[in-house]
Amino acid sequence: MALLTGDFADANRFLGFLIFYLGLIGFYVASAIVVVGVIPTTLVIAYAEMNRLRSALFYGVAGALLANVCHAVVQLVRLRLPHLAFTTDRMAGAALIVLCLGVAGLIGGLVYWSTAGRDAGDWRSEAAPRIVTMW
Repeated sequence: MALLTGDFADANRFLGFLIFYLGLIGFYVASAIVVVGVIPTTLVIAYAEMNRLRSALFYGVAGALLANVCHAVVQLVRLRLPHLAFTTDRMAGAALIVLCLGVAGLIGGLVYWSTAGRDAGDWRSEAAPRIVTMW
């Protein structure tokens, strides 16, 4: 209880506000991640499951495209906010960013394929032949 009296009362109040606002910022960031990344990925996975797509190429390309589409959405939001917009100096590395995101999405898509994508659509019917293709 000694921390709540004297000179430490302001420090405790500041710590309380800091924890509250970091939690609030975390909630907004998590919400943005869900809207920008998780929902489109879930739609692609649902499409692949419904159509029994088991190709590693599909999952790799879909991962690379989703990573770059999510990045494009974030950049469009940034362009609408002038204080966050890119200048020409900042856009010099845009091709490298797209390449890195594409490779990361490709790896993520292939990891998903190796864990769950090879069995896409198996829950629908066991009568259909199971064909796993690398391409």
